[in-house]
Amino acid sequence: MKEIYKTFTSVAGTEHRKKNAEKVYDLVSSNTTDMHTDKVRFELEPENKYDKYAIEIYIYDIFVGYVPRRGLRKLRSMLHSEKYICKLTADIDFFEDEPNFIVHFTFYEKQ
Repeated sequence: MKEIYKTFTSVAGTEHRKKNAEKVYDLVSSNTTDMHTDKVRFELEPENKYDKYAIEIYIYDIFVGYVPRRGLRKLRSMLHSEKYICKLTADIDFFEDEPNFIVHFTFYEKQ
């Protein structure tokens, strides 16, 4: 598969899901030494009343937040397209005493 685009972003809205964020932090820290995981997936949420293009982020199948709505038009467009395969990974750290998730997106052309 040919890699065609790579980017990353922080996850928005984790402050509204503190228990989920802490649970994910505990899972990742107990399963890795580098605070990095590939147990990441996304789901489109077209019925979201605030953003019909909303993209949910799950780590270890736990909902932690969204791809930010602003400034990521290309990423959001590619995630909504069926032309690509997207592989995700995440890095976890703390910011102001709260778990912080950085999701890395790598896109490949479908064969």
